[in-house]
Amino acid sequence: MAALSRTTRRPSRAKGVSAYANEASRRLDRGEIMAAAALVALVVATYWPVTQAGFVWDDAAFLNAWPVQDWDGLLDIWLAPEKIASEGHYWPVLYTTYWLEHKLYGFNALGFHLVNLALHLVNTLLLWRLLPRLVGDGPAPSSALARPAASWLAAALFAVHPVHAEAVAWLIARKDLLMTLFHLCAVVTWLKFLATPPGMARRARYALALALFAASVLSKSMAVTLPAALLLWHYWRQGALSWLDIARLVPFFALGVALGLGDKAYYEGRELVDFGHSLLDRVTLAAQALWFYVGKLAWPTDLVVIYPHWPVGAGQPMGWVALAAAGAVGAAFWHWRGRIGRGPLVAALFFAGTLAPVLGFVDFGYMQFSFVADRYQYLACAGLFALVAAAGVQGVEWARMRL
Repeated sequence: MAALSRTTRRPSRAKGVSAYANEASRRLDRGEIMAAAALVALVVATYWPVTQAGFVWDDAAFLNAWPVQDWDGLLDIWLAPEKIASEGHYWPVLYTTYWLEHKLYGFNALGFHLVNLALHLVNTLLLWRLLPRLVGDGPAPSSALARPAASWLAAALFAVHPVHAEAVAWLIARKDLLMTLFHLCAVVTWLKFLATPPGMARRARYALALALFAASVLSKSMAVTLPAALLLWHYWRQGALSWLDIARLVPFFALGVALGLGDKAYYEGRELVDFGHSLLDRVTLAAQALWFYVGKLAWPTDLVVIYPHWPVGAGQPMGWVALAAAGAVGAAFWHWRGRIGRGPLVAALFFAGTLAPVLGFVDFGYMQFSFVADRYQYLACAGLFALVAAAGVQGVEWARMRL
């Protein structure tokens, strides 16, 4: 569990972001090129069969959408989204990709599947390159996540894990791939912003990070959690949050709230759903959903598109067991942060926080079919993969020292 970091003093922020800037500017060496090639091979070998698939189920949302088919439909996608009859959300970035592909090769399923495959590959490589840069030279230079083996292993888990099959193989689930792409790019840009001296270039990078965040939310609304994830990163590196950290992210929170509430209002105007759950019902439902996702990551068997509902209610004992277990894990990570580092706590909070919009606190249409879906944890699981990979590398190093 000493997986991500152990901090004995508050590191210098300037030193940390400078280390990121230097790392980001250098070229890949031969070993890194081979590591990247291995990740490419893993993704292609695992998901190439999807190129033989066609269109299924909710893919009709864009197949039958006139704005996607019409040459002049791009403006409608952005300004008149109600013309996409089968879509209840305002996700214009997603439908812009469908529009562009239709103009290139019509409704040829192979082309759409190749784009999904390419997006998953890019996300995998981005995650691999980003993870060690999140460490920089803090919280501790000895952080296991900074080891090349740890970041590569985390990316490899992300590349091939079976829970990603739904997001990669189902074309309408591209929203999760796009959301993650822009989310990771926004984080990279945020780190570059912090490393840039005051001036026009620094302001431009801040604006770019904000624009990438907007693109992520306009691909799928659950991306609104990105500013909270950045605050977690600041806490992980520094052990505390400064007013400057918070102030810099206020525009991100404001934009996320505006876009999130706007999408919610648009969705409720087209498909009003109310399952009548009380607050306690929702809290226990969320706890059970969290453990469901952890279970599928640890033992990915019996994966299906629609998982059966489980009993929900404050009178269901399993909900309270799940809530108590989640609280116990969080309390343990907090209590032992001085010994095992802040990393496990931050990884767990990132996982839970990224999933929060789809845990049942807010009603949405898919809940009539299932409370959970594999595609929902496409981005969130990166936090647990990083934790597992770093813990594994730390364990191997510990064992070698004692041989």
